[in-house]
Amino acid sequence: MPTLTIPLCDLDTPEMRERKAKLLDYVGLGEVYEMAESGQPKIPTEWYSRVRVLCMDETDLYQWQPYSDKSSEVGYVSHWNELKTIRMLRKLLIGTPYETDLNQYCKSISPPLRSEPSQIIQYEGDMQHLKNLLESNNMQIDHLSPCLFPETTGRGLIATKDISYPEPILKIPKKLLFNVHTTKDSFLSPLFDLYSLDDDSRLLLFLVYEKFRGNNPSSVSNFCWESFIKVLPEKYDALFFWSESDLRELQGTRLLSSAMEQKQHLREVYDSLFPKLSSAHPDIFTDEIFSWENFMWGRAVFDSRAFVIKIGTEEVTTLVPFAEFVNHTGDTTGHVSFRRYDEDSQCVVLDSLSHIQKGQQLFMNYGPMQNYELVQSYGFVLEDNPLETCVVGVELDTDDELYPIKADAISELGIPSEHMITSNPDNNHYLMAALRVAVCESNEEIQQCTTSFNAIRGPISQRNEQLARELLFYVCQGLLSEYPTSLTEDIDLLDLLKLNKAKPSHTEILSTSHLELALIYRIGQKSLIQKVLDWTGVCLEEAMCED
Repeated sequence: MPTLTIPLCDLDTPEMRERKAKLLDYVGLGEVYEMAESGQPKIPTEWYSRVRVLCMDETDLYQWQPYSDKSSEVGYVSHWNELKTIRMLRKLLIGTPYETDLNQYCKSISPPLRSEPSQIIQYEGDMQHLKNLLESNNMQIDHLSPCLFPETTGRGLIATKDISYPEPILKIPKKLLFNVHTTKDSFLSPLFDLYSLDDDSRLLLFLVYEKFRGNNPSSVSNFCWESFIKVLPEKYDALFFWSESDLRELQGTRLLSSAMEQKQHLREVYDSLFPKLSSAHPDIFTDEIFSWENFMWGRAVFDSRAFVIKIGTEEVTTLVPFAEFVNHTGDTTGHVSFRRYDEDSQCVVLDSLSHIQKGQQLFMNYGPMQNYELVQSYGFVLEDNPLETCVVGVELDTDDELYPIKADAISELGIPSEHMITSNPDNNHYLMAALRVAVCESNEEIQQCTTSFNAIRGPISQRNEQLARELLFYVCQGLLSEYPTSLTEDIDLLDLLKLNKAKPSHTEILSTSHLELALIYRIGQKSLIQKVLDWTGVCLEEAMCED
């Protein structure tokens, strides 16, 4: 009888491999399984369970309830984890009798067809030149078309024919990829070498020059990417474009300090290059071409549209013409796979992950991103993002005479210094464990916390649990007090903005205003905190009734 081997992932760090191996051993999930040879068998729950563990990231492992009653079934872990689980199982089971059952499962959780107003972007001008470039390099794109979705994503890619699963949707030849190798034949390359610039700086300066050179000659003879550069959006919603008043709308969130640090770092990079380059080479690095605004534009292009693709043994930051039209979805199953490089065809390939109907916008899942990551890299956020978390810290009182013992207990239990509040308060195991240790009133109580990891498994006593939840209640109230507005006020203002939002008439739209972005992010953060407050309040009321 054939067998299926599901090994640990070599790409994990040694620490992650060890943690996953311990979890798999604890729940009794082995590495080798027997397989049916024919028929249409169902995928055993043990296979799903093992692969879900293998696909866990740091957040999933944090939320997973450790040291609970042993069970070999690991159910739904998270949105992104399920997507990775399906992808891994597809690789393992392709060509086996189990493939049919996996496809049926994929269909059962696939999002419904989105019906939204759209406007086909006509192939004319620069877009026609881009189409000519792609087709002259044997790219088949007649089943796809750039499209404008004015009420949602802005630019996107739409299917003009039904697309089957599984099949390659796009194959982009290596010579059309826009990366640091593109700059090697540029007359800018010797100057980059002279100043020992890193790959990111070379690529950014090269893009800015070619975009804003005006009547100056291209830096590369037979430059073929001009049409691609010209169809890139003129405006981006990256945080470093936000004004000071825009950034003030992020007050109370961790995104505010992160956004300011991001802009400051970018400015430091710019100042390290200019006016040094423009003073030494004024005919090339002109102030008009390499202005601060143009430099930010170039950075926004790479942050929002470039991907690190492994080509051979090298990982290269790359812009992929036409493929960059595909937008992100937070759904468990995107329609399109993540970009991969195929050595045999020497192409970057995008595959279908499901059957795609004519008229449907294509999406891919960029990764397990929370809203602060999405807005920093791509300039948008998702309402009701299922991956959203809110970071909260639990600090021990250093004046407490039990502080050294409590600190040792925190370390022994493996409790991190920061915790992630999620949409399910019941998953905040480590947070509750930290609180239980923090409110301990005796050495004996602390020992009770560490014995058999009791503090992580659940309450150690009724009084300790009540004190822990009271502390959590005050911590959450403190987090909300840092915001200048309430959750209700934010929701009302967002509804008002949506009601009065003018319909955009230009083709390069921004998906939403900076205020809307800030409101959606604030609402997401406050909603998580409020859920924990409500949960804590109910628990405290129940405890009072029992007393």
